[in-house]
Amino acid sequence: MVVYLSEILAGLRRRWWLVVVGVLLTALGSAYVVSLVPPEQVARASVLLVPPEVVVGDTGNPYLGLNGLQPAADVLARALNDGQGHADLAPPGGTGDFVVSRDTSSSGPVLVVEVTDTDPDSAIAMLDDVLAAMPDMLEQLQADVDAPTSSFIRMTVVTRDDIPEASSKTQIRALLVSVVGGLALTAFLTYAIDGLLVRRGLERRRGGRPAPTATHAASAAPPAPPTPAAPSAPSAPPVPTQGTAPHAPVAAAPAGTRPQPRPTPGQQSDTPARPAAARSGAQQGTGLPVPPGFVGSRTKSR
Repeated sequence: MVVYLSEILAGLRRRWWLVVVGVLLTALGSAYVVSLVPPEQVARASVLLVPPEVVVGDTGNPYLGLNGLQPAADVLARALNDGQGHADLAPPGGTGDFVVSRDTSSSGPVLVVEVTDTDPDSAIAMLDDVLAAMPDMLEQLQADVDAPTSSFIRMTVVTRDDIPEASSKTQIRALLVSVVGGLALTAFLTYAIDGLLVRRGLERRRGGRPAPTATHAASAAPPAPPTPAAPSAPSAPPVPTQGTAPHAPVAAAPAGTRPQPRPTPGQQSDTPARPAAARSGAQQGTGLPVPPGFVGSRTKSR
């Protein structure tokens, strides 16, 4: 079944009161959903990787030797975001989580730690735990590759939030989902109710008869025109019986002659009667059978 957008819009216009009710219910439901979703508390900190003392020296400046530490920052971020280290700091099923990523807006090896939780105190506590675990994780990664202790990369905290910042991203997502779902459900229910009411109205106007189906439409179609009959063969001429002359075809009158009227009963014809002998001769000449009495009377006269 294909449903066109014009049909849906027409149904929504006809049942506008249902649309109004659906929009009001959607607004109330969205407000209730937003009230159930608390805002997130976000705490951030920035960490800088610095070169070891062997590279800088006793009188050197660590900030002058930051080149080449970006790969180490990426490895540390990957180790903290995945694996057992992340599960130990942010247990699955809890309300808090954290993400460590390299600061792309800076050219140096700067890592940004972002902690989210529904409780502000819990967010600050998790941020402290992550910052405390980062030096140990960095030393473990360097020890795994057998790097000398004197060449270990160090880290220092650049910035840290003491009060988390409230974020409404989760509330906005919940609001969008509830609004879109409520409006879609309103349109679907309004279209379905409109179709049901329209069908009932058509049945009432037809006197309770159901809508015509394909079978009814086929039976109500006009009958097909009759097939013309084939031309019949010409009938054979009647066979003459004994004692009757065959019906000879009537010859057409010559051009210029007037047809003679046939005499009516009781009216004498102008043509003189032919004698019996002439008639008999005419009959004999025609080859027709002559009655026996007529032949005998002719012989006796001779």
